[in-house]
Amino acid sequence: MGAVTYIDDQRVVRTYRLPLIEKFGCSKELSSRLAYARAMCERMAASRSGSGAAAATAVSTAAAS
Repeated sequence: MGAVTYIDDQRVVRTYRLPLIEKFGCSKELSSRLAYARAMCERMAASRSGSGAAAATAVSTAAAS
């Protein structure tokens, strides 16, 4: 079962099944958090594969100049 657990600003914990989010949608806040989590996962995956390291080196080199 694919699911995501969300803890809101009042510390209320809810777990949502991904197929149900796909079928019925979700709140703007949950959608925003899911997009952020996906972006961070993609960023971590890119840095592990080496593509992120090259970009970080280029930024560091440019900043040092």
